[in-house]
Amino acid sequence: MKAKHFLSRIDSDRVVDAIAKVEQRTSAEIRVVIHHASRVGNVQEFATREFHRLKMNHARERNGVLILVAPAVREFAVVGDEGIHQRCGEPFWKEVVDEVGKHFRSEQFTEGLIHAIQKVGDVLKTHFPKRPDDPNKIPDPIVER
Repeated sequence: MKAKHFLSRIDSDRVVDAIAKVEQRTSAEIRVVIHHASRVGNVQEFATREFHRLKMNHARERNGVLILVAPAVREFAVVGDEGIHQRCGEPFWKEVVDEVGKHFRSEQFTEGLIHAIQKVGDVLKTHFPKRPDDPNKIPDPIVER
């Protein structure tokens, strides 16, 4: 599926709203990227490169999270920076990916993205609650690359 087609099948407003709601409760930043790549190789490594390219690793507490979808190759990944990864570990990320995969296989793309955002958000608010001096540093809209 091409990225444009995938984007037309998700409710971007609901996804952006889910990101905004999570970020009201945490100092962390979440970003969703829909990538046009027709080849990604190892999707986790590809997503990690995008994570760094978007400077998601520049957060003070190293708590940024990137959800990357490459619809043309039917791949997606969730990458958390070292601050959040140390607190939840690899099994958590695998669980998120498995749950999103169930939604995507049923073509419930919006629901899958929102589920991932909310699940990650629950962990983020526990370990990185919102501080008064912590503005939203990264725009919430879905990034198309």
